[in-house]
Order: sequence, then C-alpha cells, then structure tokens
Amino acid sequence: MKKGRIVKATALATVLLLMVGCKDLKNKVAEKFGSDKAQVVQVEKGTAPTWSIDNFPNYYALAGKSDIDRSDYPEAGKIEYGGLDSLGRTTGAKGSLTFKNVEGSYGVRQKFSKDKDADPSGWGFQDKVKIPYSNGERYKGFFWNRSHLIGDALGGDAIRKNLVTGTRTQNVGEDASGGMRYSEKKAKKWLETHPDGTLYYGATPVYEGNELVPRYVMVEMLSSDGSIDEKVIVFNTANGYEINYEDGTFKAID
Repeated sequence: MKKGRIVKATALATVLLLMVGCKDLKNKVAEKFGSDKAQVVQVEKGTAPTWSIDNFPNYYALAGKSDIDRSDYPEAGKIEYGGLDSLGRTTGAKGSLTFKNVEGSYGVRQKFSKDKDADPSGWGFQDKVKIPYSNGERYKGFFWNRSHLIGDALGGDAIRKNLVTGTRTQNVGEDASGGMRYSEKKAKKWLETHPDGTLYYGATPVYEGNELVPRYVMVEMLSSDGSIDEKVIVFNTANGYEINYEDGTFKAID
C-alpha cells in the first residue's frame, strides 16, 4: 500500500446521475480530499440529488459502485484525515479498516473537545427542535450534531478533521439506521463477520461555493472480498427546516 497519498474527491458528475428528483447544478464545488488550499472540482453542468421526505425518508441514497482505488489507501488498520481548507472546512477521511478498528471501539465513548477551535466549520448556531418523520413521529432534540466522517464505532477519532456540522437526521436518519449510520452499521457488521478482512472506507463532504456546512457527504465502501462495493449519498438536511449552509443558521418552514 502507498502511504500518505491524497485521494481526490470523486468528480461530482459521477455522483450526480443517480436518482429521481434531480435539479440543474451550476457552480458547484467539492473539496478534494486532503487539500489544505481549498482546491476544488468545478462542475458547470450536471445534476444534483434533490432530497425529499417521500423519496429519501432515511436521508441517504445508494449511488452505484465505489470509485475506490485500494492503492490510494493506507495500510490495513490505519485511518488518514485530510487537512482543513482555507475556510477551515473538513475535506475528507479514508481508512483501510479491519476488525481491530471496531474491536478497539467497544465500550469507548469519545468526548469532543470543549475548545471552540475543535468545532467543525459552520458550528455555533444551535437550538432544540422537532423534526417530523415520514411515519408521523418526531425527533425532539438538538438540530445539529458533530457528525463523524468515519464513525467512532469504526475507529474514527473525535477530532475536527473527522467532523462536519450535520443535522441529527444526517447523522442517524429516522430510525438510527439511516444517514451516516447506514454505512457505519453495514461496515461494522461486515468487519465483525470477516475478522481477517479489510474494508476500504472513505467519506468526503460536498460543499457549494464558500458555504461552511456541506450539502451532503459522499461515502464509499469496498470490502476485500468484493461483497460490499458501493457509493452512498448522505443528505445534510432536515424535514420541515430551511438551512443557511453559509453559516449554519436554520429556521422552521411555515
């Protein structure tokens, strides 16, 4: 394996052909993984997934096979975090995960630093809300989570380079099995049942222009036996609320 290589964020045009309910996209940018100079991929024309509670009630969508190149990933058991860009935004994380990464997380509850400099970009505006679910129930609690790119259950660290400002529903979906949790649970289950295997796992937040909060996160997974090979779009939104992605403020939609 080649160590320390920076993997480029997958071109959005590949991501953005996937789903129903799409809209034209202009001047979209996605940070290249690991860049600390705000390098971007510009997409002048294309399509972007449009979230709706009817189509994606659990806040994620499958987007075909991964574009993972194993040679761009660290040695087995290691995780690499990209640098922060010029706006202080998280750029991505990738790991060659093994069962030891999962085993090391058992019984461990990570604590986030109380230092404001440890918060992800766009963090700061917070309030308790009631987010309507598709089944008529509601989530009651804080709107924003410090959302891991690689979850702590997979050995990811509670550090700024591994965090984005994500809605509660982006983090866990409606039933604690959606959002980012969908990929995390699937990866954990595979690793627990394949203790000698390796799962290549990458997560890249996608921003628009100079916005500080990502519109969504692209997660890619590839198992060493090929049984898992997928790309997942995780929507950073919340039913019934309008988000200002420039600064993380939000308001209920009347």
